[in-house]
Amino acid sequence: MKLEKAKQVYDPIVKAQRGRYFGDLKNPVSRPFVGAHGKVYRTVFVRNPLNGDDIDRVLISEEDVPKLDQLLEIAITSKGDVIGRKKRDKNSTHQVSLEFLIYGEFPRNIVHINQNMLDFRRTNICKIKPLEKGKFTIEDISQTEGYWNTSFEGSTRALISLCIRDNPNQRWDELVKTVSEIKNCPVKETEQHLREFQERQMLGYHEGPDWKEWVGK
Repeated sequence: MKLEKAKQVYDPIVKAQRGRYFGDLKNPVSRPFVGAHGKVYRTVFVRNPLNGDDIDRVLISEEDVPKLDQLLEIAITSKGDVIGRKKRDKNSTHQVSLEFLIYGEFPRNIVHINQNMLDFRRTNICKIKPLEKGKFTIEDISQTEGYWNTSFEGSTRALISLCIRDNPNQRWDELVKTVSEIKNCPVKETEQHLREFQERQMLGYHEGPDWKEWVGK
């Protein structure tokens, strides 16, 4: 979709504060939501040609949201496939299935458990793996480690990074409140863990290839 058309379609969502633009991505992305078992996810708003071009919602686990940074657009094809368009050079793009972008698997090897082909959350995905000729097995997608995984690559660190990138000028107490609400965790416990991240210089966000450390005000 051309940028001018995309803005006509998606700007009302941003103005209504239902989503925000991330980087060069034409699609708005919602704030984080907490799903079953405390799993955090986001909605990507996408025009759906199978639904009269109405806006539909593609669901993605919070830990996979950073992978959207490399995309210019997410689209649903006339066949119902969800694709991402990436910049190839100044004058061209190429597309990749969202299954491959997120999980490194072709769509034929991915099962959406609830049959919703727009639900890419890790709790809704299984992989089809061949055993021997004519036989296959279903393998669960790996889940995040621990509720407060403090590794730099951990899902909690990614969540906090996105919360900071959403509002780099926020106060410390605002960040604590936001993370506490998203993770459904007591404020005092949230602040304790955030202090641990701060001591390890793990509070910040990526802007392109650059890491910007954040210090709460």
